[in-house]
Amino acid sequence: MVDDAPSRGWSVLVVGVARAVTDPDAIATFEEQAHTKPRAGGRRTLWVSIGVDRLTGRRITADDS
Repeated sequence: MVDDAPSRGWSVLVVGVARAVTDPDAIATFEEQAHTKPRAGGRRTLWVSIGVDRLTGRRITADDS
């Protein structure tokens, strides 16, 4: 995720097994609780759950050029 105005954000890498979420109740919960919208716009119908085996990341700042 990057905030374009101040050029900062996070780069996150998740390694694990991914599965499509098909339970209608889980999908409804995800849609209600999502804090962001697709960057490219439009509605998405596929939700993916990732069992996390490894999680890494780094903060991105304007000084990272």
